[in-house]
Amino acid sequence: MNHATTHNKTARRTKAKTTPHPVGFLSKKGTTQTGRSRAAKRQAKSSACNHATNAFLSTSFLPKLELPETPLIFKDNERAVRDFYKSLTILSGQAPITPALTNQYSYPFNIAMALADLKDQLGHKENNLVLVEHRSRVFFARQEQYNTSQTLFYIPVEPLYLMLKSREYKRGAALLLSVCTYLYRVADIPYHRQENSYLYWMYDRTMEMQREAIEEEGDEIDDVMASEHKKVEYIGDRIEQKIRRRENLTWFGHRLSSFKSRSKFETQCFELAKKYFELYKQYPTTPVHTKIRGIPQKDDEDMHCISWENYISFYAKSTGRLADEVIEMVNYDLQEYSYIDEPVIYLPINGRSLKGENFDFEKRLFPLFDELTFLLDNYK
Repeated sequence: MNHATTHNKTARRTKAKTTPHPVGFLSKKGTTQTGRSRAAKRQAKSSACNHATNAFLSTSFLPKLELPETPLIFKDNERAVRDFYKSLTILSGQAPITPALTNQYSYPFNIAMALADLKDQLGHKENNLVLVEHRSRVFFARQEQYNTSQTLFYIPVEPLYLMLKSREYKRGAALLLSVCTYLYRVADIPYHRQENSYLYWMYDRTMEMQREAIEEEGDEIDDVMASEHKKVEYIGDRIEQKIRRRENLTWFGHRLSSFKSRSKFETQCFELAKKYFELYKQYPTTPVHTKIRGIPQKDDEDMHCISWENYISFYAKSTGRLADEVIEMVNYDLQEYSYIDEPVIYLPINGRSLKGENFDFEKRLFPLFDELTFLLDNYK
């Protein structure tokens, strides 16, 4: 199913950079947490880079990676040194290196010198190698990153609002309501009407730019965009009141078991809702950002990444003047960053597996974003 549309224009009344960054533009798939309350007008949220090509010998912790305050601080330093040299020996059997004899030095100089020598020997041959600590054991692991394909995973809510008001589509909409509640409450997808969300700022900034054009350049009021913005606010607030209700999760299974399809569209809603329900039952408390782990890059401390909250969100809809302007501005804004925060896992070089260190959840959830968006955008 290929239904991506790419927005390659620059934002209104804003000059584009002469040299684009590696990220480029993001594509919006589709045909065309509660309690956030910080200020709306702010710059796009970004986070420290966590990119596989720049991850060489970063120090981190598993699971739920806790970043150390300084490099080479472990829970048990004496044990960490033994584990380090043991893992280094394993690595020497997998890569063309000769481990430096640094164990005659005291901690932490022994490990620091060995890491520096290792980096010199490997160069960029093992640029996804990291040193991790898991349950007080220290070892080398290879970092793998889930590729989101530079896609904007924006889920429209206005179609759901219209479906709930339609006798023809209301039954299927009830299933999708449970789906959206799962994404809102469990997967922790940002909502565009919450003031600290990225898209709240983008909608607000789009309308502010129009007001500035009216005041400074004498442009006429764009009644269409003004009307669409009022709908974004009204419908967005009404749907958020619905999808935030935990009862939709309680009724999720019952809605599926009692559902009897009467049309092709209702069958599509049922099949999609069933996939989401299976994911919810297997991962009842897992948010989408669980494996997105920001690790500061020492080589370029000023480099920042596109945050997951920038490219995953609920929003109003994919059509209309305002929607075009907002997506255009998002594309322009995100091209300013060089990397994207994406899910990451760590695979120990000794071949052992760590619980939860896989992309099963992501490989199922991200494609479901596309299916949901496509269904909502094309329900008629």
